[in-house]
Amino acid sequence: LSHIIFTHKVVVFDEKMVRAIIYQRQLKDPQIVPIMDKTAYFQLYSNEYVIVFEDEKGQRYSGSINYQLKSLMNAQKYLEKCLELAPYQLSYLISYFDTKQSYLTFTKEDKEHFKPMMFSEAVSSEYKSRMLPEILRFYQIHAYDSMIEEYLEKADYSELEVANRKFAIELCVDNHLFDFAYEKVMNYGIEQIGSAAKVALASYMIEKTDYEMDEFLLEMTISAFRAKKYNDKMLSYLCQHFNGPTEDMLHIWQAAKDFAIDRFDISERILVQMMYADHMVLDGMPVFAYFYEAGGKDFIVLAYISDLAHRYFVKEQA
Repeated sequence: LSHIIFTHKVVVFDEKMVRAIIYQRQLKDPQIVPIMDKTAYFQLYSNEYVIVFEDEKGQRYSGSINYQLKSLMNAQKYLEKCLELAPYQLSYLISYFDTKQSYLTFTKEDKEHFKPMMFSEAVSSEYKSRMLPEILRFYQIHAYDSMIEEYLEKADYSELEVANRKFAIELCVDNHLFDFAYEKVMNYGIEQIGSAAKVALASYMIEKTDYEMDEFLLEMTISAFRAKKYNDKMLSYLCQHFNGPTEDMLHIWQAAKDFAIDRFDISERILVQMMYADHMVLDGMPVFAYFYEAGGKDFIVLAYISDLAHRYFVKEQA
């Protein structure tokens, strides 16, 4: 029945055309139909289409060929009933959602229609990438958490626009799909998620890896910290592994102090870096005091004192 109600007739006013190729945005593959006696028949499911004509030499034309298109039936008149009888028929679904492309227009009855359309191999990736964010927003608003995971895991993230990809990956984090989300962030970059999502994801990965050093995880953790988003797990991880600008390490040291986190390792790195970089700062004195009281290595303590003395008695008096 779907082949009947969606049938269209095209009359081409150019005798050299032998074939019509119909591209519909929702479908991966075009329809290719012969033109006989200047006439061709094909199924059209939506208003988003392009017709390309081909002559006997294989040359294709679009826009320069005059034609007349006519629908043989009023498909919308029968669509509701047809959808009731065959709710998984792709042609009906495409036509149904042709005018419902926003989550604001979806209803709870539409839930049963999403999956056969979104998981069909015949539907184009471009169309899925456009519909997926709307479906996700619909599920998010109505708290259909048990349904959202399958869409998140099966989505083609490479086809999503940047803002929509970020939205989808952050939803993965919100729904505790941490391993899956981490893989996507590794593929597309840490800028794909906001600072709050970085905290949740970094905390999970730090605990999962038992605080082992990982360059990408460290990069994500310091990125969140610089945005003033962190927790005790992240601070402990940074104190163990982060090497970077002295100012960053001092900020980490101070934040870790507020959380009563062990700062011995990062204190040593700060002191050594300040001496080798010839960049002594006043904020370094509390670090030195903590390191000394915690039983820091004698040669570092002596080197730091010697450096301070040299600066005071030689450089400052010069």
